[in-house]
Amino acid sequence: MSTAQVDSIDPIRDFRVYLMKFREMAGRALSDADSDVNRMMRWLEGEGANYWAAQARKRQEAVVKAEEAFRQKRLYKDASGSTPSAVEEMKALKIAKDRLQEAVTKQQNVKKWTRELQKQATLYRGQVSQFSNDVASGIPEAYAFLGAILEQLDKYLDLTAATSEEQAAGAGADGAGVEASGASMSRAADEGPAEKSAYDPALLRAAIPSQQAMAGAKPMEAGPIRLATGTVSAPQSEAVSKIAAGSAPADGQQVVIAVDATRSIHVLIVRIDQEGAAWYLGPVEAGPNAEYHKVPASKLLQDRPDLAEILKMPGGFMSVIGGRGVEAVFDSSNQSVLKSA
Repeated sequence: MSTAQVDSIDPIRDFRVYLMKFREMAGRALSDADSDVNRMMRWLEGEGANYWAAQARKRQEAVVKAEEAFRQKRLYKDASGSTPSAVEEMKALKIAKDRLQEAVTKQQNVKKWTRELQKQATLYRGQVSQFSNDVASGIPEAYAFLGAILEQLDKYLDLTAATSEEQAAGAGADGAGVEASGASMSRAADEGPAEKSAYDPALLRAAIPSQQAMAGAKPMEAGPIRLATGTVSAPQSEAVSKIAAGSAPADGQQVVIAVDATRSIHVLIVRIDQEGAAWYLGPVEAGPNAEYHKVPASKLLQDRPDLAEILKMPGGFMSVIGGRGVEAVFDSSNQSVLKSA
């Protein structure tokens, strides 16, 4: 049977961080490119087309007026019986016709480039679709996969260290070693050390939208709030209550919910205490173009009463809720504070 020699798992942790930073930058670049294409398309189809259509009508009227002035100058004679010079009127007519031709050309160009941009946009989106899918779903899957590997390696390293300590202790005094081991386990259960988390709190905070983005959240439509994430168990609620118990949400306090959170197994709940919102609830892997709704905290608790203790966390505290309930809790300084059972 093959064996593994694991000296350090820090490179994997670092790679996970860089992977998510790359996802953030790539997502922003894709979003910016798509926004540029859409903005130009809107201008061509809207403002650009309307502007040059209006200019063509306006300049056509100017040509008609210039032609009429030129005709009047050539038609009537002055007091001496001679036909007056129409040089100025001719120049004005030529300028009016040139301006009209410019507007017509611009109209044609707008139509031409609208068709060309539509074609190029379709080609571009087809070419980047796979990359976009990798950024949106492939990287989070790889992040989760590496997290699972780290968890297994952590257990492996802990087991290796424990085995080495037991062997060293056993070589000196078997009976004493057993007694010390029992005492150590008893203390660990009483003290409840903070669990090691597979989540990077810095990346979690990076997923929290800006205050401006959350300020634009619209009230959620009537109906139950259904989250795909697991339910917080009674033991978990009790453990959370011992971390930083506070008061229940007050009347009028709001929760900003990312639309994607309703479909995500892993969600982040953080106390933000910003104007208009006291909590943010969103997917752990937030998308670059997320939409947000806001609901009263009382409504969220009505549909998800298991989150009551989570909403009592003080400002800056973050909780990750997954398929098995609470998976991680971090304080405002990004320290893991979820105690082991």
